[in-house]
Amino acid sequence: MRQEEKAPSSRVGGGPEEKEPLGPRKEVGGGNGAQETGQAELPCQKREELEASLLEERRKSEDYLKRLMYLQADFENYRRRVEKDIENAALLSKEKLILNLLGIVDELELAVRAGEKTDNKDAITEGVKVTLKKFYDLLRSEGVETIDAVGKPFDPKLHEAASTTPKEGCKTPVVSEEIRKGFVMDGKVIRPSIVTVETPAAPLQTVEKSPLAVAGEGERSMVKGNERPAVQVKVKGDEREKG
Repeated sequence: MRQEEKAPSSRVGGGPEEKEPLGPRKEVGGGNGAQETGQAELPCQKREELEASLLEERRKSEDYLKRLMYLQADFENYRRRVEKDIENAALLSKEKLILNLLGIVDELELAVRAGEKTDNKDAITEGVKVTLKKFYDLLRSEGVETIDAVGKPFDPKLHEAASTTPKEGCKTPVVSEEIRKGFVMDGKVIRPSIVTVETPAAPLQTVEKSPLAVAGEGERSMVKGNERPAVQVKVKGDEREKG
């Protein structure tokens, strides 16, 4: 019986043949180690990015805060400047009005001195009228007008009634006399006029009498018509009345 010939071995030297282990082969060079290192570096990279972003936001917040502080300081300066300008404007307006009033005071002083040196009352009255006209001109220049009251219909927004007088033929309340002048400034009533008002006269009220009252009055009139004067009769020196 012939023996089967074995295939020649590929190994030189005729050593024992090594068997390859079953299962997946491991890559040479440590590939799994590099992957684990990358995964470990990833959280560190995110942390650095977050820290950089936080620093940037903090820098922006500080910048916004500085700008806000500058704006607040500018606004405070602007508010103080506006208040000062308003105060100065009010003082200038007041000073202008006072200077104009002082001119009228000078006119009154001259009228008083003239009145002390003369007995001419007409001249004094004329001087006072001229001064009063200047005063009204000053009021008009400041937007102040007098309220025209006499002969006008009574208006509670413009007039204040001091007294009322009923008048025949009057249909609506009318101002008959002005006791104190009223003034309007720029369309607003700053002082109403004090006036006397004529009002419609109240109609006479007629009372209807009942038939019984009329009959009673008729009986009383008949009795009065039948009354006779008393007759004096002398009896023995005494005077007596005989009906």
